[in-house]
Amino acid sequence: LAPVLDTAGGPLGSRHFRTPAIGVAFGRGLLEGGAAACAKHFPGLGTAAVSTDERPHVAARVTARELSAFAAAIRNGIPCVMVGHAFYRELGGGRFRASLEPAAYRRLRALGLRGVAITDSMNVVAEPPSYWPAKAMRAGADLLLYTNAAYARRAIEALVPLARRGELDAAVERVLAFRARYHVER
Repeated sequence: LAPVLDTAGGPLGSRHFRTPAIGVAFGRGLLEGGAAACAKHFPGLGTAAVSTDERPHVAARVTARELSAFAAAIRNGIPCVMVGHAFYRELGGGRFRASLEPAAYRRLRALGLRGVAITDSMNVVAEPPSYWPAKAMRAGADLLLYTNAAYARRAIEALVPLARRGELDAAVERVLAFRARYHVER
C-alpha cells in the first residue's frame, strides 16, 4: 500500500515523499518490478493537523497540488488508490469521511482511475459502525481494508445482501482484473 502521495508538511512525517513527483516515480518503480502500487491517502492529508490514525475525526482541505499528484499517479498506471478517512468540506459538505463519501469516489474516477479504490483501514475507530461497509461500497469503494478479522467478518456478512442484488458487480470485476494482472492468489 504505497506510495504515500500526501504533501510534505502534513501529519505523516517520514511516511510521505519529499515531493509527490518522487512518490509517483516510486510507484512507477514498483510497477516496473511487477508489484502493484497503491497511491494513498486520496484526496490528500497534507492540510490535516493530525493523522487519521491518531484521531477519528480529522478535517482537511482538498488541494490542487494533492489532486495533481493522484492524477499523475493514475496517468502513470498506478492501478489502485486508497481513499482516506479525513473529512473534506469540498466533498459532500464534509458530512462524511472521504472513505464513505460518494463525492470523493466521483472525483477519483474523474481523474481517470479505472482500477481499484480501497478504503483506508475501517478500524479508524475502536468499533466501526455496522453500516460502514455498505455505505463505503455504495459510495464507490471496491475494497474495504480491515485490520481486525472479527470486524472484517461482520463486513462480509453486511455485504452479502448487496452482492446477491448485484450491487457489487462492478467492484468485483475491477478487483478480479487487478488480482489477475498482479497474480494475487487470495
